[in-house]
Amino acid sequence: MDTYKAGSEFSQIMLSADINTIGLAGSRATLFVPGSGYPSIAVAHSVDATGDIPVSPIGISNTLKGKRISIMSKIDLSIIGDLEARQKEFNHISVSYFLEGGAEQNKEFTAETEDLTHAENYMTALIYKAIDII
Repeated sequence: MDTYKAGSEFSQIMLSADINTIGLAGSRATLFVPGSGYPSIAVAHSVDATGDIPVSPIGISNTLKGKRISIMSKIDLSIIGDLEARQKEFNHISVSYFLEGGAEQNKEFTAETEDLTHAENYMTALIYKAIDII
């Protein structure tokens, strides 16, 4: 599990995401306390079909400790030719997430192979990234 050190100060933590694909994408980030049973709270989202999340405030550092940020993106690959072309595009998807403002300052996280899944016919791709804030 990826982690980000928030620190004990009263600084604003910011999140952004950069999705590289030619497919149409949408992203949403939520915060929750793992194992609490409480629902997650939306804190950021993409604003266009790129799936990129612009730099967005997600909370004050000392109130985020013990929470998990969950970022989910869905990419529509149906606009891309045949199965082989969609599979090739899926294999070229790359994603970077950035958290800044905490004790670790600006930290980059990337989507790993296990963070990406796809429909059987590669019409859609899902990316899920979870980061514990410590």
